Amino acid sequence: MLRRLIKRGFPSTLALDDGAAAHFVGTRLDEIVSSRRKARAMRVELRRGVVVETPIPVRYLGGR
Repeated sequence: MLRRLIKRGFPSTLALDDGAAAHFVGTRLDEIVSSRRKARAMRVELRRGVVVETPIPVRYLGGR
């Protein structure tokens, strides 16, 4: 669904798995953290008419 929205003009966005959180300092993304070892994060954007998902490193905080 998100890929379809981006293709139709929805602005670039972050996609985060369950258990992941984005930490911002002001308006700048500082890091992605997670309580789940396998949680992923990515930037989803439209480039030259193609939806591109770029992985963002995730720092695991421990837990499950």
